[in-house]
Amino acid sequence: MTYEALGFKLLHVGVAVPELDPAAELLTALFGYRVVSGPFDDPIQKVKVNFLAQGAADVAEIELIAPLTEDSPIRSTLGKSGGGAYHLCFETGDIEAALEHLVGLGCIVVAKPAPAVAFEGRRIAWIYTQSRQLFELVEAAAALHTNRPNLHVYLVGEGPDLTVIESAIQTCDATRYVHMQPPCTFDDAAVWITASDLITLPSYMEGCPNVVLEALACGRPVVATNVGGIPEIMGEECGRLVPPRDPARLAEALASVLDTTWDPATISAHWSRSWAAVATELREIFEAVWSKRQVTIHAR
Repeated sequence: MTYEALGFKLLHVGVAVPELDPAAELLTALFGYRVVSGPFDDPIQKVKVNFLAQGAADVAEIELIAPLTEDSPIRSTLGKSGGGAYHLCFETGDIEAALEHLVGLGCIVVAKPAPAVAFEGRRIAWIYTQSRQLFELVEAAAALHTNRPNLHVYLVGEGPDLTVIESAIQTCDATRYVHMQPPCTFDDAAVWITASDLITLPSYMEGCPNVVLEALACGRPVVATNVGGIPEIMGEECGRLVPPRDPARLAEALASVLDTTWDPATISAHWSRSWAAVATELREIFEAVWSKRQVTIHAR
């Protein structure tokens, strides 16, 4: 089905704000917007919203969204960026067909259709379109867990997509085995690595990621995407490389590594460097530069 047949129509832009009234007053003073609907408390979405318009017709152009509860998903966005553009809202005549169409184009549904107070009970769904690297890991984990009930995945750290990743975990019904963990100290990173059977980095872009080097130095196999400098620092002898944006291939690689017997000492010996070795390499570089120096004599 095409997007024309689905009748997609942009309704408004959603903007995350800490509080509704100050934000509405600012938009009124700066640009002449006025509140045409709301405020509404939506306990299902855990937000409170109102709608603003600028034109003569009372057609909402902006939806202001503020947290209603302490666990409101919008708090993560506010904590990271302080607020701003949050979503684009489109209307369609067939929400199920629309979701099927969008999933087929690579989108992921992070919140299934549910009634929304602000839309008089009409159902809304949330989808995510970009930066899906950790979504793909959640999808891969869900695919593996059926035959591996003892599988557990730990996502350590934070980032701007924290809220939507948590939603993806909920959507995949993976809360029992995919766990979000806060950022850890440098010393604790080694503890997490050595406690794991493998480390995975399904990035879309990388340089020479330290986490891969650290995992290999700790003797742990790695499943990573073949992007950037990753193929230069690892291969089949210490893990698996997969193409980006492919949760099925990622799941296959994770299963392959879990089913393979690895020798941590061999991986570590091949990829570890002592402080003495690093110092020797730096000394050799400095000596090479020094030996090629040019000496200029200025005569008067």
